[in-house]
Amino acid sequence: MKEGRPQAPVVHQLMVFLKYIDTEGVGSNTQNQRQIFGIGQGIANVYRDRVMRAILKLRPTYHTWPDKEERKKLLRKVKKKTGFPNVVGIADGTLFHLRLNWKPKMLLTTKEENTLTL
Repeated sequence: MKEGRPQAPVVHQLMVFLKYIDTEGVGSNTQNQRQIFGIGQGIANVYRDRVMRAILKLRPTYHTWPDKEERKKLLRKVKKKTGFPNVVGIADGTLFHLRLNWKPKMLLTTKEENTLTL
């Protein structure tokens, strides 16, 4: 049996990872993460590594590139809807509302809701 502190809730670890990949430049550095989430540099790195390993484990099941026929369908659909040729998918900046027991300052909207835009 492993001793020591119990692991933080998965949702907390996922938030650290999502904030990291959502932020460009200096905002994605560990110091920024520590200030937002109130965690140390080592913990921020551990959380991000754990989430990435978990995502990569799921890759064979959930991360697939569309086959040739599916790509053709997606190309037609995206071109019809947006006018952009040769595009398989678009990230649209969807705002995700998060249910957390804590409120990291950088994820709060003006309505004091926890959100993340992807």
